[in-house]
Amino acid sequence: MNENIVNVIKPWQKIAAEIDLPKGTATWVLGSHLFTLLSPLFLIAAVHHYWDYLQQVLYAPALLYYSAIVMMVGSAFEVADNTFDRWYLTGLPPSFCDWLFSSCICLSIALNITAYVGQYTWIVMAAFFAAIAFSIMYLMDWPKESMRGSLGVVSSFSLYWAVGDPVAFFPFVSAFLTVYFFGILQSTHAQSMHGFTTIVNAFGMLCTPWAFYNASKGEPASLMMVMTVATVIVVIALLIKPRLLRLSPTLRTTR
Repeated sequence: MNENIVNVIKPWQKIAAEIDLPKGTATWVLGSHLFTLLSPLFLIAAVHHYWDYLQQVLYAPALLYYSAIVMMVGSAFEVADNTFDRWYLTGLPPSFCDWLFSSCICLSIALNITAYVGQYTWIVMAAFFAAIAFSIMYLMDWPKESMRGSLGVVSSFSLYWAVGDPVAFFPFVSAFLTVYFFGILQSTHAQSMHGFTTIVNAFGMLCTPWAFYNASKGEPASLMMVMTVATVIVVIALLIKPRLLRLSPTLRTTR
């Protein structure tokens, strides 16, 4: 007598089958995205902890709560975009989720700027103009990174103006490393670089709580220290780049 054998597939097996990465690489890439998704919680905690101090030096510290929420929403869209790509990243072609993710990041930065120096109306107007312009330029396939880059520069200088800690400039290093690792990812298709791209991008946001901590204690980092660390990081990155460009592409686990 023939018996029908039914193979029961567990939910975790179905989910794992939708990720075209080896187990180790998948753990690293997904873990880095989980960290990035949750990293705005550090900003929320820092604002709560240093609230009395921030009320004295920032224009509207409460806006940082909204900024963190928008950042987390944006990260969720990035996770969705990667899920549609089965977590095997070859580039960032235009997509609805990537547009939402990028737009949320720009909006979050504009909120940060307002929280820091909102008393300067023209800076606030310019920041939100840049955020809106970025979203439109993305849809029109126009060169858009100047808008996001400008927001990042203004945000760092605004934070430095408010709290006086050069740590505010570390996001420049974060931006450099994000472009650096993403470029290697595009050239090699080594998916471990996806995790590094994500982690260093999150580091830029963590510089804000760090600056609050230093400034509230009256012990800002020295500009020389920040410049030295940034220079060392950039030099090391450039020295190891030829080796990283020889990485083999990650094989897809499904065909």
